[in-house]
Amino acid sequence: MKKKHNLSQKTIYSTVKSCILFGFVTLLIALIFYGYTLTKKSIRNANSTAKTTIMSVRYAADPIPLADQVMEIYRGLSEEQRQQCGSAEYRQYFADVDRSEGSSYNVLVKILRMILDAHDELFDVYLAMYDEDTQAIVYIADPDGDSETALMPGDWETVNEEGLHKFLNWNGRSVLYDIGNTENYGLLCTVGIPIANEAGEKSAFVLVDVSLDNIRAEMRDFTLMFSLAMLLLTVLISLVQAIRIKRKLVTPINMIADASERFADPNRSKDPEQEIFANLDIHTGDELEELVQTMSGMERGLKEYGQNLLKITAEKERISTELSLA
Repeated sequence: MKKKHNLSQKTIYSTVKSCILFGFVTLLIALIFYGYTLTKKSIRNANSTAKTTIMSVRYAADPIPLADQVMEIYRGLSEEQRQQCGSAEYRQYFADVDRSEGSSYNVLVKILRMILDAHDELFDVYLAMYDEDTQAIVYIADPDGDSETALMPGDWETVNEEGLHKFLNWNGRSVLYDIGNTENYGLLCTVGIPIANEAGEKSAFVLVDVSLDNIRAEMRDFTLMFSLAMLLLTVLISLVQAIRIKRKLVTPINMIADASERFADPNRSKDPEQEIFANLDIHTGDELEELVQTMSGMERGLKEYGQNLLKITAEKERISTELSLA
């Protein structure tokens, strides 16, 4: 036999389902806007840092000769030589790049490291140049102090063609950035500002990386807090709705049902003239109150009909008695 639920339970179930659906849709919309806002904020901060960095490096050390030297060596290598990237043999090709104390490279690395240390929200700040022929990003100065992971001048990585062209063909009218999922660093947003030589040609880029994995973590925290808030709100709404439905609907219906049973009971009170529906204290101001008034009117009509029927029956019996005596 199918289990039946009372009206209060059905109301709670319906309210919970509605709240869950509403919460899911609201969460989805909120996550979209929240993620978009966080990403845009990160891009603005990274762009501001890139502008500060480019002013600092231009003031402290001219990076253009260093960038031109590194790119000239890189472009002079064969494909086989480039594939040695990261090895001691490969870095020997760039041995002529001055990395001594006080050199342009050394000053640039110190500036980049100082800026990176001052911004915990950034993943990396560095100088690099894109090479269209090999579809690679060639590093010029990287502030990583760990000799095991530091990228030395001439080290390179493959980049996607779309991002490469976005940087090399930038028109200067908007914030220059690209978002991509990298194999080594996860989901990154790279914001850049080109460094041009006297001829107006791009010699290098100041690049600022922001890890979007941090934004994912913030969005997970937001989802957790939002879900907890929606859970508490759902419980509160369900309780309020259940109390309201019980007071405005369930209790009046039960009163009407009980009155109907007593009205239809052939063995009810010794006082058949007692009004049952008229004595119900139901003032909901809606269809239930109208139903009680209708039932009360029906009750009075039936009583009047019964009284008239008794009078007619009594009159018929009186006439029948008189005729039988005549």
